[in-house]
Amino acid sequence: MAKSRTTHSVLLGPGDMVTKWPGIGETRALELENLGVKTFEDLLGLWPHRHEDRSVITPLWMVQDGESVTVQGIIQSAHYDPVKKILRVQIQEGHASLTAIFFHASWLKRQFEPGYKAIFSGKAERRGHQLSMAHPDFQVMTEDREPLLGLVPIYPLSGSLKQVFMQRLMRDIVPRFAPQLSDPLPRPIQEQEGLISRPEAILHQHFPPNALALEASRKRLVFDEFLRIALAVLLMHQVDPHVPGMVQKPDGPLVQRFLASLPFSLTEGQKRHGTRFNMIYGSQRPWPGSCKAMWDLGKRSSLF
Repeated sequence: MAKSRTTHSVLLGPGDMVTKWPGIGETRALELENLGVKTFEDLLGLWPHRHEDRSVITPLWMVQDGESVTVQGIIQSAHYDPVKKILRVQIQEGHASLTAIFFHASWLKRQFEPGYKAIFSGKAERRGHQLSMAHPDFQVMTEDREPLLGLVPIYPLSGSLKQVFMQRLMRDIVPRFAPQLSDPLPRPIQEQEGLISRPEAILHQHFPPNALALEASRKRLVFDEFLRIALAVLLMHQVDPHVPGMVQKPDGPLVQRFLASLPFSLTEGQKRHGTRFNMIYGSQRPWPGSCKAMWDLGKRSSLF
């Protein structure tokens, strides 16, 4: 995985707002908020939809029509047609060339400076000797940035957010803030269950060095999710004997109004044993957790 850039020297933590990061203004902050992101920690938990394998770069002369590939070449030109609103970027590798086509994207032209290497990923179309690719994902290699290859994350988007922006942002954010997160799972349990640390799982969920690392990351994150669910269920079932519950009166006006509103009549069994139907009449005990459900099985008038 490529090393992240040192964007600035300001000390930031996972709990800080993303608006403190250069390049995230009010508009982008609102778009990220639509994705549930306000802090850097929220951003770490914005999982990719999927990963695309871009570990293999196909030489331009080998590209077939209709093939989804990753290619590279030196930028020869970037021309925007204001009438057709089409940006055409031509790259060359040896004697072969490819034209990347972007519709309604005049603002992209400044990113494609001739002489720099560009990497395009998408579906190629060949017409004779002409090779093209419409709206490919792209990377322009500059001195301060290494190419993002291998298993490349594809993120959810909102508003005007672009995949290229999200991938660059995550490549800077994740390696910086993931190691700062604490791991609530004791190391003996990690070793017993064969799990990696949570910071490592988060890092590899975004930028896995290989498929095995991605699977190990998924295993740890799934374990954490089920652990949280199990702990929440246990917490819900805890009864504090010192906290009084609500005492219900089986012949009170609230119960009478409820019975009167039913679209059916109670069965004889329900009337005869009404005081034992706690789902109807509630609990007469002054502590929580004593309410039970009873119903007349097989009857249309069953109550739950």
